[in-house]
Amino acid sequence: TLKGSDSLAQTFDKRTLVRVLLPELDEQFDKLLTSPSRDLFAAPPESVYLLVVGGAAMMTYRPERMTTDIDTITTLHQAVITAAQTVAAEHGLRRDWLNDQTANSDLPAAPAHTDTIFQGKRITVAHPGPQYLLATKIVAGRQKDIDDAAALIAATGPYTVDALCRLVAEVYGTPNPRPGVNVRENAEQALGCS
Repeated sequence: TLKGSDSLAQTFDKRTLVRVLLPELDEQFDKLLTSPSRDLFAAPPESVYLLVVGGAAMMTYRPERMTTDIDTITTLHQAVITAAQTVAAEHGLRRDWLNDQTANSDLPAAPAHTDTIFQGKRITVAHPGPQYLLATKIVAGRQKDIDDAAALIAATGPYTVDALCRLVAEVYGTPNPRPGVNVRENAEQALGCS
């Protein structure tokens, strides 16, 4: 359910995401495409595939995980953003609860294997498989990412520090994907948490 007293604190879980927010997003997007408002948008797509990362993707592996937003590595069309803002207004969510801020980040290319979490009339939402997520969490290295990595290790392991370092190198195409990040140290921390 939605939690919090103001739009900045509003959080949701996987059940609310899949049963409430994404169906409403799909419905609002469909309404935009089938109304005269469609002409306000430059070449809106007939359907949209959103590949999500972050907290929304982790909800599969950490059912207790809550989030305030959905980070997608898919660049969002303005019609999708407008539909998302309508849903935000209806539920008191942040206007950018669905955002593409990670679309131009240093994340590796989208993987071939994804898991669909929602299939609507016009919108499909999926997340990368656990190995991709694990590698990105090891590289991110914030405490919440290390906690997420530990949950992924518990769900998909066992791993060694060397195996996690090889996984990062495989997913990113380099053993040191981000300057200043100590992949080995982050892997050690994640294994200590699992």
